[in-house]
Amino acid sequence: MKKIKYPNVLGKDCYNQDEANDHWRARLQEVKVGHYLTEETSVKHSEIKNLFKTYFPFGKNPEWEKKKFGYGVWGYEFQYNDHGHLHLVLLRQGTDHTSDSCEKVKRGKLCLCTISAGSEEPISKDVFTCFGSGVKADRNIKGNLNDAFRRAVDPQIKEFRQQVKYYCATCKEKINPIDSDVHHKNLSFTTLVKNFKKLYNYTDEQLYSSVYKYWSNRYFEEDSIAKERWVKFHEENATLELLCKPCHYKEKAI
Repeated sequence: MKKIKYPNVLGKDCYNQDEANDHWRARLQEVKVGHYLTEETSVKHSEIKNLFKTYFPFGKNPEWEKKKFGYGVWGYEFQYNDHGHLHLVLLRQGTDHTSDSCEKVKRGKLCLCTISAGSEEPISKDVFTCFGSGVKADRNIKGNLNDAFRRAVDPQIKEFRQQVKYYCATCKEKINPIDSDVHHKNLSFTTLVKNFKKLYNYTDEQLYSSVYKYWSNRYFEEDSIAKERWVKFHEENATLELLCKPCHYKEKAI
């Protein structure tokens, strides 16, 4: 079966970049230029929001979005650029955020509000024209999902480290915390993830729609039902042990 490389492009799963671009351009024929997108427009606000949640890290994380665009994004519309090409524009938060109330300005730091103070129009930014080099489909969904699964149970791993005595469970030698690894005994981490997906009949594509990238790591959204289920599943089914790094290497090699 062919692998979907561009999932949920305005409602369609696309197998390659050309298909994603063709579908994107076809949907552009439906839009009204210069009109804010809503749930009643032909291309819906929720479709574009999901596009950003899938392909752009700041689309999934409001705090990152604010750092990237100054105010955060409240809406979208389509406009023509200087070359006559139709492109998607982000509408950033406007003048309700002023230099008088800005905490960054009060601390003597630079903020975009000092540049746009008094502007009556939302600040826009050309961010999307097609699925080109600036828009990277994630071609390693399974690997990134595993990263999100691990980040979700980091608090459990941390709690285990705080409670355990630092002796290797295999060789019984005393070890420094920095030279130790937490190992999943009996059922490997990969097996736990596999069993979890099977229990709830999850596909990788379904789970990936709830994952965002922040810096170099992937995370499940905080309000994700899948994350809540996974954390509980891991707590009830994982058996952890502390190993020195050499013993851990041997376990992983089996």
